[in-house]
Amino acid sequence: MVNKQGVMPLEEFRHVIEVNLIGTFNVMRIAVQAMQQLSIPDDSEERGVIINTASIAAFEGQIG
Repeated sequence: MVNKQGVMPLEEFRHVIEVNLIGTFNVMRIAVQAMQQLSIPDDSEERGVIINTASIAAFEGQIG
């Protein structure tokens, strides 16, 4: 792999994974625990929905 920034230290990579992957997983895990405590509002048997999104817009402004 070629990267103009050079070699990424392993600890920096671990930090990125902990924040972006494990952090997202933990938020979902805790949200599910809270959602399980909710009463079911109708016959749908759903207490909520979790939708994860990502966007390049975090790094580049988008026109429009």
